[in-house]
Amino acid sequence: MRQPWLHIVILIPLAGCAVVPVAERPPVYDYAALPLAHCSPEMDQPEYWIQKYLLQDQLLLTEAHIRELNKQNYARGLLTDVFTDKLWDYRYTEVERPGEDNPEWDWNLERPSVFSPGAMEGYTLYTYLKDETERIKRRLRWDREGRPVSTQTFDQLDDNLNLYALREKNPVRYGITLRRTNVRYYPTDLLVTGKRWDIDFDIIQVSQLRALEPVALLHTSKDGSWVFVVTAFCRGWIKRGDVLEDCKPGDIRNVILSEKRIVITGHAVQAISAPGNTETADTYYMGTSFPWVETTPQYYVVGLPVKKADGTLGLAKAYIDKTADVSEGYLPCTPRALCLQTFKLMHTPYSWGGKEEYRDCSQLIMDVYATMGLSMPRNSSAQAMVGRARSQFNKEHSVSQRRAVLDSINQPAILQFPGHIMLYLGREGECYYAIHDIWAYRIPDHTDKDRKVIIGKVVVSDLSLGEGSSKGSLLERITTISLVRP
Repeated sequence: MRQPWLHIVILIPLAGCAVVPVAERPPVYDYAALPLAHCSPEMDQPEYWIQKYLLQDQLLLTEAHIRELNKQNYARGLLTDVFTDKLWDYRYTEVERPGEDNPEWDWNLERPSVFSPGAMEGYTLYTYLKDETERIKRRLRWDREGRPVSTQTFDQLDDNLNLYALREKNPVRYGITLRRTNVRYYPTDLLVTGKRWDIDFDIIQVSQLRALEPVALLHTSKDGSWVFVVTAFCRGWIKRGDVLEDCKPGDIRNVILSEKRIVITGHAVQAISAPGNTETADTYYMGTSFPWVETTPQYYVVGLPVKKADGTLGLAKAYIDKTADVSEGYLPCTPRALCLQTFKLMHTPYSWGGKEEYRDCSQLIMDVYATMGLSMPRNSSAQAMVGRARSQFNKEHSVSQRRAVLDSINQPAILQFPGHIMLYLGREGECYYAIHDIWAYRIPDHTDKDRKVIIGKVVVSDLSLGEGSSKGSLLERITTISLVRP
């Protein structure tokens, strides 16, 4: 039976109906040569920057500081406790999104307000399912082959949202992720782009979740293959096979908060379910934290979530080789550790929303700090709000004012402007440097338009990158310089 409130539908014409000529081939891009201008191969090594810090092993954040920052991030709405008895109320959520014509932007993820305990109201959940999907359909969209996405395709995607299965009150269930998984606006793997041939930017992609992340489950797709979830930093669809459903919150807390932990500190590490049997291997990524069960001469034995015969949440043993890039407990938050962790990802590919195994700019920051136990928000503007901002700037501030602040800092720091975030490394001569996961920058052209140069990976760059373009240099664009402090 259809619910009365389902008749309240906003009709939005699909741009995909338009007849548009399809380009025969993708455009040819300019790619940056490495090392970039004012950079040297030596700068790609963490020790080059660590030796510049006077207090290389000083604790920038103690364990108590990190606990306090994590509390502040939840209290300030930068993160969401998925176990709260209050869920989101769309009516009080303000969303600020970047322009879609700029793929250097991060999508701003909505910050929740609180609502009714224990169940999600049908109309509210309906709104969650439709708000982003309707936005996606407002403009012409493209598929992998450079063809317009048709109305029929969007109709099929909308049908799989399973809207008519919603009830007036929809119970909230809980789960824990089993592996890294993509979070999607639609329950589909279909790639949809905002610009023709722009296949590196799938606008259906919200983010990705690591293994052993708690989620609140709100809805199931019509084909039964996807579940709509609330996570600590976003909401969207994930594949059902990647989450253990119907777990008790207390059991999940016991898994994610157990005192002894093994933390993945490399880009990716394999764990096997039987010693010596690599065919049982699964891959886990930087920042993933496991309960540490025991140790053998060759392996760390960690716990993976599993349902026991009585339906409660238990742990199955998995084995990580002791030579793997992992840590017994969280790393200390020091200048040395921040540099070493970030440089482990040097030259790994840029991946919008973390879709293709790797990271974008804000996930780089998120994963590095996760190895130290700090839970960062997902998008760059929220990350810049963590702790205390050292300085904030606008267009009225000069480059010299930004330089003066950077000159006063002798440790890694967060540099942010709308749509991008970097880790400041230090100064060399008259140049200021950061490490960041960057897709592209702009340079002035002989025409009245900038020319885009693709980098598409984690690099060290001078902050003068982009100087003379219509957007200005990285240094000119910085709006926040933050030291992560409670």
